[in-house]
Amino acid sequence: IAPEMDTVSFSGDISLQRKCSGYLKLQSGSASDYIGEAYDRTREYFQQKGIYKDQLDDMIPYYWASTVSGLVTSAAGLDGKYGSETILLNLAHSERKPIREIEGGEAQYRLMREIPMSVQLDLLNECVGDDNLEAQAECARELYKAWRSFDSGYFSGLSVFNENEVTIPDDWKKYYDMMYSERQRLMTEFITDSLRAGEHGFVFVGTLHFYAEPSIITLLEEAGYKAQEIRPAQPEEEKEAA
Repeated sequence: IAPEMDTVSFSGDISLQRKCSGYLKLQSGSASDYIGEAYDRTREYFQQKGIYKDQLDDMIPYYWASTVSGLVTSAAGLDGKYGSETILLNLAHSERKPIREIEGGEAQYRLMREIPMSVQLDLLNECVGDDNLEAQAECARELYKAWRSFDSGYFSGLSVFNENEVTIPDDWKKYYDMMYSERQRLMTEFITDSLRAGEHGFVFVGTLHFYAEPSIITLLEEAGYKAQEIRPAQPEEEKEAA
């Protein structure tokens, strides 16, 4: 199987976790220097939610924003341990399936370090305040509902950012290319190289990599491969609800 990274192995490798967190440490100054006037409000909110730690002051704003993900999942009424990636990886480990990471933890953490600062601050600002938390939770619920019902139309209609709602649109375009365009090309190369080598595997990556253009599907088709969407039958109760 081929995930973006083996998060199950990563969660048990303290040494690798420490190495990767080092990529997200500030090279100079403290978080307050970058967050600026919003620092006190941000720290107070994190303290209120029980997620503030002194170590955060040594970390980039993106790391601050990532610590809120657990709160969002909980507020949405979801449980991360039932995530598809976790279940598939646990199953692979239990059955001793070969696991080939497409990227790996270090590559992903190094990428996070390169996210433009204006984007990091915009993302962090969206994490502060109960209204923002509930808005993110509602988005998570919508994503979950769309994913479990195979709602391609919903995912096709998603946009990563609105240039009228961000601080520096050019930085967000760079972020989009980093997180989607460039990574999807690498993911497609991984798949095509494996196919040419006669390898067979099950690739699972984040859903938007199949929809954000140029998507993996588009790139595979451009490379001459035929991509076919396969879905399980929709449960009767979901048909009725729809």
